[in-house]
Amino acid sequence: MTSESTSALSPEERKTREQEAAAIKDAIKGIKNSLNSLNDEKEKHFETYRKVREQLMAYRKKSNELKKKRDTFTKEVKELKKKRDEINKALKEKADQLKAAQTELDSVKGKLHIKESPMQLRQQMERLDERIETEALPFDQEKKIMKQINALKAKLKETESLSQVFTSIRTIEKEITALKQEGKSQHLVVQKKAADSQVYHEELIALYKTMDELRPREKEEHEAFMKLKERFSTDNSRLKVEIAKLKDIQKQLGNAFEHEEKERRKKETRKLKDLEMEVEEKIKKRKKLTVEDILIFQKTSEKEEQDKEEKKDDNDSQAEQ
Repeated sequence: MTSESTSALSPEERKTREQEAAAIKDAIKGIKNSLNSLNDEKEKHFETYRKVREQLMAYRKKSNELKKKRDTFTKEVKELKKKRDEINKALKEKADQLKAAQTELDSVKGKLHIKESPMQLRQQMERLDERIETEALPFDQEKKIMKQINALKAKLKETESLSQVFTSIRTIEKEITALKQEGKSQHLVVQKKAADSQVYHEELIALYKTMDELRPREKEEHEAFMKLKERFSTDNSRLKVEIAKLKDIQKQLGNAFEHEEKERRKKETRKLKDLEMEVEEKIKKRKKLTVEDILIFQKTSEKEEQDKEEKKDDNDSQAEQ
């Protein structure tokens, strides 16, 4: 079978192909509308997914910052508590030392039978000296007072063994006072740092809760986007198949049209040849030519030129291929 006979279509076949082409065009239009709708919905879900994902990323960054700050304060609180415990331990040790020193003082006082402190003894001596200097006392009374002063001096000398204990007690008391002050200061700092740490911790917990609420939305939007993307891809493949089918039918119809045009031109050429032969017969018989006869010669000439041009175009097209 030749290519020309293959290109030819019967009226019934042409009608069938045209109906098929119309149906495919309607299908393509429907698929394109579906693709546009799917694409809009797909992009809508993707945009929502992108925004939720960016929000979660921002929250993750913020949570890391909050966690870092909270952990810094928590670490500082631990270190401060450790230092505070050391101060409390030192306070207990100093309290034990003070108790031991006071016990030692009481023991020495008991052995020496001294009830007054060195300061009290000096004050008594100063008062007695003042009486001797300011009052006109009888000799016996002045002698008695001097005896009292000497007795106080002897006691004061005995109390010198207590001075080291007194000094130790005063030193320990000062140290206890300083430690209590430092402990109080440390406690206030611990409370402040712990409060700051708690603020960051509560803010972090609230942020984690918000993130937990957003994660299902992120997953939901991503899954919706992926499903629509898959449907879009499937419909797009269908569209390509339908377009390929339409192109094939259009090619068949185009080839059939070209075949019909060639056949029509062949018939027209044969008809002109027949008319030309009739005119030439008239010329041989020296019959009078009509206007139609002259037009036939003109058409025949134009047809020959047209055929040459078409043949040249066909050759050029084949050469390009």
